[in-house]
Amino acid sequence: HIDTDAYPPYDQLEPIAKEFLNFENYSTNLVPLYKNSFVEYISHTQYETNLQRVDEKYLNSQLGANFPICLGPAGLVHFLRDRGFDMFDDVVNNDHDSESDPRLRLESAFLNNRHLIEDVENTKKLWKENANRFQHNVDLFFNLCEAGQANAEDQCRKIFAHD
Repeated sequence: HIDTDAYPPYDQLEPIAKEFLNFENYSTNLVPLYKNSFVEYISHTQYETNLQRVDEKYLNSQLGANFPICLGPAGLVHFLRDRGFDMFDDVVNNDHDSESDPRLRLESAFLNNRHLIEDVENTKKLWKENANRFQHNVDLFFNLCEAGQANAEDQCRKIFAHD
């Protein structure tokens, strides 16, 4: 029986930031890391639940021009591909995406893509050959955000319209 919370009292916690500043996080903390990388294992917030979404973690990997290996819920790669994102299936082995067992999905993602980590020269060659494809994903991300915002604004107008 556990009767002690492992975390400090929540009412004493202060947020580190008052607003979401992905650009600041990206430029300050991530750009130095992306300067010397070609592959990113993207650990999504949701892993075991079936919540598919396009988030800043995926965007950051594409801004950083890294081949994405998505560690998220089963079907996430399929979800992203269906929305038009290039999942680099000719470079990244995405077979793990269809695995329903979270442990096996994680294991498969690492084992089936270890050659990208171990053979750096070949991965660098593939990265150079495919560098133009990352910009497509970044542009698509922002286009989807704009479309989503416009749709949300339309829905709000319909809900709150005073006729």
